[in-house]
Amino acid sequence: MPKITIIIINYNTEKETIKCLKSLQKLNYKNFEVILIDNASNNFNKIEIWIKKYKNQNKNIKIYKLKYNNGFTGGVNFGIKKTLKNKTDYVWLLNNDTIVDKNCLTELVKTAEQENSAITGNKIFSLSKKQTKLKTNKSNLEFNSGSFDWIRGSYPKGAIKKHKWITGTSMLIKKEVFEIIGLFDERFFLYYEDVDFCFCARKKGLKLSISEKALLWHKKSSSTKILGKDLILYYHYRNLMLLTKKHAPKTIKYIIYLWGYFLIFRYFFSKHIKYAIYDFYHNRFGKFNH
Repeated sequence: MPKITIIIINYNTEKETIKCLKSLQKLNYKNFEVILIDNASNNFNKIEIWIKKYKNQNKNIKIYKLKYNNGFTGGVNFGIKKTLKNKTDYVWLLNNDTIVDKNCLTELVKTAEQENSAITGNKIFSLSKKQTKLKTNKSNLEFNSGSFDWIRGSYPKGAIKKHKWITGTSMLIKKEVFEIIGLFDERFFLYYEDVDFCFCARKKGLKLSISEKALLWHKKSSSTKILGKDLILYYHYRNLMLLTKKHAPKTIKYIIYLWGYFLIFRYFFSKHIKYAIYDFYHNRFGKFNH
């Protein structure tokens, strides 16, 4: 049975993190450990109190508290570096605002082993605040495969044979992948870092797969709601332009510079869009700093 290291990032969403950890306790796959990384939250002590209260069920959780908010990429990379020093076979990146089915990890590993996939994702269903039952119908399906084009960017799509990206909400990665393509690009901070990582993997000929029987539920964007719409716009467009610069065909790369002026015109009253364009042109990435 392969050893799995689960990496979870927390940022001021203690209730969601505790619910996620509770669901992990019910997994029928037992050969795993959890690396829980806090990105300088204001309320992490609530999680620590819960973990200590149920310490017998939480013996496999390692906690790391960072002094600064390093974003999704910085937090994940910190956890991966810790993981690579230990004996493990897979790293499972898992959003803290998810609830996993008891068979989820078993099915993820089964698909990864059978298909020899470098990165394996799964079916993700939306979970709303009012929802009491975990539904698995088509109207509730949030992600089953990732497609992409240079106009719309990344978007979820129904089952397809050639997956272009796997969402960072749940991403099972073979340990060897990090030796081949390195860690996540911290310039993204958050948004599009998962697409970039998958594009880098595909360029190296690595396989992406989806496990149809691995189910989880996602309380969408509970962490990013803290940012507000303006910062979400900023990271979305700045990082999409960075992704384009890294991976797009030459003709698209030329267009992206003109596209910046179109965005300024479209969002004329948004200073955050102007910040996004300015920072991209001046090679300023990472955390928003204006």
